[in-house]
Amino acid sequence: MFKMRIINLVNISTVLLLINLLQTKSQGHSAQRVTVLTVSIYRAQLSDKMTGVPVLWNDDYENPETSAFKKLAAESCDTFREYVKSEIPTGSVDGLCTRHIFQQPGSGGGVRIGFRLSFMYMNKIQPDYAELSHELNNKKFQNFQFTSSHKITEASFELCEADVEIPGEDKDAIDGSKWKIIAIIALVTLAIVVFGGFIYIFVK
Repeated sequence: MFKMRIINLVNISTVLLLINLLQTKSQGHSAQRVTVLTVSIYRAQLSDKMTGVPVLWNDDYENPETSAFKKLAAESCDTFREYVKSEIPTGSVDGLCTRHIFQQPGSGGGVRIGFRLSFMYMNKIQPDYAELSHELNNKKFQNFQFTSSHKITEASFELCEADVEIPGEDKDAIDGSKWKIIAIIALVTLAIVVFGGFIYIFVK
């Protein structure tokens, strides 16, 4: 129960920050409302799609500046984005991966992975979130045909959705760079909450 509250607190705080940033920028301009669907991924593990060998722990995964960290972040993003997009409503603007945290497993097994996927919809979506959460968490990924080099062997998912205002003059500027700037600001603001939450999640 406490774990779920931590996850929800992080999700809600991030969405509120996004809304505040975009609404402040949109003052004095016509705005467009979009929907942001955030999928938090935790206690996840990846393995090689062909051999089934799990991604093993590497001390470089503790440092986000290392090439090993960046490589695993990109690979985990590609793998999970492919699976999640197959389950969520269509029509989203790609999917931005942020807040990667890699944890050393307690006893053997693959590295534990946690991060967040955010999808933007230009039109309002009204999915059944209880059903969507069930579909994501019922381990359908075990039979999913991945095109990336890895497959998901373990994962849990948590959903959060909010409507956000985008300044009218920026409608054609919704791209990766803009999302990255927003994500960096959100990361700095909520770093303490995120760190505490994920430590609780991964440490049993």
